[in-house]
This record gives sequence, C-alpha cells and structure tokens, in this order.
Amino acid sequence: MKRKLVLQGKHCLMSAIPKKWINQQGLSKGDYVEFEQLENYLLVSAKPLPKDKSIKISLKKAERIGIIRLIQMLYDAGFKKIDFDFLDKDILNYIVEVSEWFEGSTLSNIKSSSCDLEFYDAEMDFANYFRKVFLNSLELPVLFSELLSGKNKIDEINATVKAVYRGSMVVKRKINTSQLPLEYKYYYFISIQLEEIADQYLFLLKYLKEMKRYPKILLQLNNKLRDLFKETYDNFYRFKLDWFIASERGLIWKWFETEEEPLTVYHLRAISERIKNIMKYTIGIAYK
Repeated sequence: MKRKLVLQGKHCLMSAIPKKWINQQGLSKGDYVEFEQLENYLLVSAKPLPKDKSIKISLKKAERIGIIRLIQMLYDAGFKKIDFDFLDKDILNYIVEVSEWFEGSTLSNIKSSSCDLEFYDAEMDFANYFRKVFLNSLELPVLFSELLSGKNKIDEINATVKAVYRGSMVVKRKINTSQLPLEYKYYYFISIQLEEIADQYLFLLKYLKEMKRYPKILLQLNNKLRDLFKETYDNFYRFKLDWFIASERGLIWKWFETEEEPLTVYHLRAISERIKNIMKYTIGIAYK
C-alpha cells in the first residue's frame, strides 16, 4: 500500500501507520514501535527486534560432509553463534576447515573438546555483491577453457570455486535473514545454481586429473558453454525476452546430446541445465 509523506514542522516528514495493523498489534497512543533499516527497506515492528540467534550442539561422532552440511544449514538460517562440544578430535579439524568457507567467521574458545564458531554480518550493497558472485562464476568456464588449451589454471579454478561458494552463501543468508521483497527468492535460487555450476567444474577437474589427454570435444563444448553463460549474465542485467525465446528455439541444449566422452560431457550438460534455470529465474525477476 502507498502512504503519502506529510511535512510536519520544518524538517520532519510523517506518514500514518495503517489502522488495521495497529489493531492487530494491540497498539494505542503512547506505545513504542521498533524500526530497522534493511538495505533500501524499513522494517516496523511492534515488539523488540529478535536478538542474534545462537545454538549449542554436542557431537559424539561426525563425518566431514555431515559437519559441512550442518554448518551451512545454520549459516543459511541466520545463526550468529554455534557452540560446539565434541568427543572426536577430528571434528575440530573439520570445523576449522569449514569455517574458512564463510565470510566474517571467527573461531574462539578453542579447546580439545569444544569451540565457538561466530559469524559477523557486515553491511553490504546487495545488488553489487550479487553481481560480484555472478562474475566470479563466469570466470570458471573461461579458466577451464584455458586449462584445456594447455595453461596451468588449476589453482585459479579452485580459488574461484571457493569464492563462488563463499559469495553465494552470503547472498542466501542475507535473503533468509532480511525482510526483502518476495522476488528476491529468485536471487536465492540463482545462487544455488551458481554453487552447483562450481560443483560441476570441481568434478570435471577431478576427472581430468585421471585422464592422459583432453578430448577436443570438451574444449569445443566448454567454449560454447562459456559464451552461453556470458550471454545469460548480460540478459540478466539487460533483459530481453526475445533473446530467451531465440535461445530456446535454437536448441542449444542439443549440443550436449552426444555419446562422445559421455562422462565429461555429462558434467557440461549439467552446467547447461543450471544456466537454463538461471534464464527462467531471470524472467521471474524481470516480471515481478
């Protein structure tokens, strides 16, 4: 709903709070409300805003992947602090490793059977931060083509994958913990696609380490994928429905329907499907 701003005195602008909301909250003259600025939005609450969430977790035994998923889930949900108690000394090593994946994470009170993991959320320009994550993802097919062309880009690929992981998790956390408009759910879904694209390039990197040669079709298809990903990025920021329709009619997904090098091409096709999802979510944002 829209409310008009009215000048009160020389410098103050005022607007009426909807009566329906006031009645729902049981407010009356003289009561206080809480205000919090979130990006370009202003959150009004009848009750004190929630304090930072924390949780205590006791672990007897856990595997590395289980620790990773647990911390990711709590990070996405907006928890500020996790107090760990554990019996298995390897768990501390896993926590230390995973903590490096998150921006603004700090380990403290480290002991042989316990530690605290805290997350600090800095102020951020959401739009510019999301663009940075998107641009980092665009670097992956570029670096991979350079690798296939004989350049040693393994370290750069690993570093870029890590940057995509870190960035996409920050984006998802921000969306989950902020009162952003409904269309921001599409940014959340796009972030998941970017993570999965990074996953596929890690799988490809692992697979290529076991190969004695790089098949020509892999370079050809990855170059097409690189160009398609760049066009998808451009269309995200300068949306044209005609481009999306032309991409569908062009049957670009048929490029990856080949029996040559099936395992390798499978990963490229998986990436192409993620790019296709990004196109669909882009339409959701454009027509919000």
